[in-house]
Amino acid sequence: MYCILHSQLLVSDYSEGGIMSDYGIKIDENEFGKFGVASFGDGLTRVQTMGYGDGVAGIVIVRDGQDVAFAIKEPDEVGNALSVVGEKLILAFDNPKSIDVVIDRLIEAKSFMESDL
Repeated sequence: MYCILHSQLLVSDYSEGGIMSDYGIKIDENEFGKFGVASFGDGLTRVQTMGYGDGVAGIVIVRDGQDVAFAIKEPDEVGNALSVVGEKLILAFDNPKSIDVVIDRLIEAKSFMESDL
């Protein structure tokens, strides 16, 4: 399985209805296989930083059912995103350079959006 983390893609035929047909987290499939999609845009898809120990850290992306868009919460208000019922997408890293690669790709994706492609 491969995962797609996106705000917008130029190609819209990854799944039936297009890749942005629903906000949130879903597992989808096309002729190339299964893939996870985390769709952002309505402010209700949460991203929580996680430390796993042994030098492993990452983020969990989840829809928590709360209806406060773009809310910034204190750590004690967030709770454990892993305990939320529903699909979750976890990005786990054991090398800081891998995090840099993801950050660079997100910056590049943002530049696509800003250039009105």
